[in-house]
Amino acid sequence: MNFLTHGRKQVSFSGMSTPISPHLTRSRVVQASEQAIRTIATRGFSLTPPLYTVFFAYAMGSPPEIRQAIDAADLMGEALEEEALLVLYQQYLSEPAQQSEIVGYSAPIVENVVDHLFGTLEKLREENTRHVSDLIGHIQRLDHTPLSEVELRSFAESAVETAMMLQADSDALAEALSASRSEIDELRRDLALRTQESQRDFLTGAYNRKAWDERLASELAKPVRFAPLSVALIDIDHFKRINDQFGHAAGDEVIRRVARTILDSIKGKDMLARYGGEEFALLLPDTPKEGALAVSEAIRRQIAAIWREAEAGGLVCGEVTVSIGVTCLPAQQPSEAAALVAIADSALYQAKHEGRNRVVWRDVPNL
Repeated sequence: MNFLTHGRKQVSFSGMSTPISPHLTRSRVVQASEQAIRTIATRGFSLTPPLYTVFFAYAMGSPPEIRQAIDAADLMGEALEEEALLVLYQQYLSEPAQQSEIVGYSAPIVENVVDHLFGTLEKLREENTRHVSDLIGHIQRLDHTPLSEVELRSFAESAVETAMMLQADSDALAEALSASRSEIDELRRDLALRTQESQRDFLTGAYNRKAWDERLASELAKPVRFAPLSVALIDIDHFKRINDQFGHAAGDEVIRRVARTILDSIKGKDMLARYGGEEFALLLPDTPKEGALAVSEAIRRQIAAIWREAEAGGLVCGEVTVSIGVTCLPAQQPSEAAALVAIADSALYQAKHEGRNRVVWRDVPNL
């Protein structure tokens, strides 16, 4: 059984985490987000991204190890400590794929919850102010009436005093929440950053394979596509030789410079992803065959000059070239993502077979 410790007690975890079910309603996710924020406040923690992620996962019930550990600590009557919760976060929720899943569910929800929270608070303050104004008006009118009942005046004054205290409490709450706004803004920024980081390759800054797959699937899923969609696969030639002869540090620098050269050559809706190792995938929406070939050839020529620039800058890596396989899906023609990538990959294979350092085109069959 999993249990969570605090202080000097031992922390123990076992079992494998399971992903959050994709078959969830928006209301369920909203409830979980609200519960996470309330729980953090109730337990006296600061609203930080890792703690929000832990309590959001707890509210969702997945991975189950999170709930088991926290429930076990509560059952034993032990106060949760932030350090132990961070252990849970590192154990089950710190992987990029898990962060991406949590962020994908919660980022828009946090925005809604926070905006609703401040909107509700503002309405509360307006209502309290109106009540106080009404009560003050009543007590002032008593000054101009022949009524002299001590009990009535005492009651009215007490009501005004109570209402003013209520407004003071409301103002204090508003001030406290305003002071917490910076923490909430930090949470928003961190969620946005984590969303971006979960889609990027850490070495090159290009998108990662997961982001590429999602974008390509999205482009192909459009009900109507009025423009062609081109795909290019780019592979660094003899990369193993670069690693073996000049070291992995030189190899990493070559990958970075190749990525930077490609990124500098594309624009707008174009997308570059590190497809794996020394291979890159380039998505060129609204680009016909001629445009895709022109971009690919320009990239090939520019990369061929990298090794000269690198050596001039003190990086010894030998000659650097790339082979590129290109294809284009005509407008309105359907295709599966895997089939389109396979066509570009076969063109890349042909470029390698014909001697490398070249661009090879292959048509998409008209089915």
